Amino acid sequence: MFSALRTITLAGLLLGIVMWSYGMIEGGAPHSGAPSSETSLPQEAEASFSAIPLHATLPEALFEESRVPWPQRTEGTPDIILESRAAYAVTSENRELFALNADEPLPIASITKLLTALLVLDRLPLEAPVPITLEAIQIEGDSARLSAGETLSAHDAILALLLPSSNDAAFALAQAAGGLSDFVAALDTKAQTVGMAAAHFTNPHGLAPPGNTATAKDAAVLLREAIRKPILRDMLQQAQVEVQSKDGRRHLFENTDILLSRLPGALGGKTGYTLESQGTLVFAFSPMAALEGRQAQPEDAVVITAVLGSADRFADTEALARWILQAYAWQER
Repeated sequence: MFSALRTITLAGLLLGIVMWSYGMIEGGAPHSGAPSSETSLPQEAEASFSAIPLHATLPEALFEESRVPWPQRTEGTPDIILESRAAYAVTSENRELFALNADEPLPIASITKLLTALLVLDRLPLEAPVPITLEAIQIEGDSARLSAGETLSAHDAILALLLPSSNDAAFALAQAAGGLSDFVAALDTKAQTVGMAAAHFTNPHGLAPPGNTATAKDAAVLLREAIRKPILRDMLQQAQVEVQSKDGRRHLFENTDILLSRLPGALGGKTGYTLESQGTLVFAFSPMAALEGRQAQPEDAVVITAVLGSADRFADTEALARWILQAYAWQER
């Protein structure tokens, strides 16, 4: 409709110019009133051409709906079938590429830790001390090999949170950033702030019960917000990193996201798993970088995927990413 209206509007402008030339417009001169700050197209095709003054500039944004959405779906490419309970894929420009039960709230397990990291960044400077308490190391899991009594910087505690997915670090960060109860209460507020529409949080790590829930769309939104933070984006791209606690203890943190080495153009993501949630994974990559076999650049368009309730989160995510590269045309616009 916008294309037709644009043709009609331009024809009207040409007609107006001709009419002005022959003195057919009232007063023999263009309308002298002050131009409107907003110019809108007529709502119906039969609306009068004189609704738009001759001196008006037509905002290009008015015609955005007539543009072909990018990327374009490749004709003849079959749909993908995934075994996960829910999945979602969206571009950085908010173009939906794939959806499977994407609005169903489900347990997200350690994807939670992305929100924990965002909230910690709101509350603590990166150099702030984060004591690892006895209460923290009693939380299930020991992926970061932390010890009671040592102290990490907030920066290094976030690395422990995101790479080896340390539940101990999640608990210790919450304690240091306002106390556990206050921190957990703030998680739901933070989720709403970043645009997660149906998320609910009861702890900073994602363990169940009772666990934390969100939709696949919410999970994608969460990763999008995380990689908008340069510090988190950089962390999520690290395969491994060595840190030293305040008292000199060394730790090697290895990333649980094995897709970093499998897919060119990977920007990283966050894994999760509990018996209740099964496998979960959010993942971001640059399609152009993947097709060209190079590292992603800051100016690249990004695709974000989310897989929830998966028996094999890595296989499902890799299959979805490779399908997206084949099912859509990613030529530069």
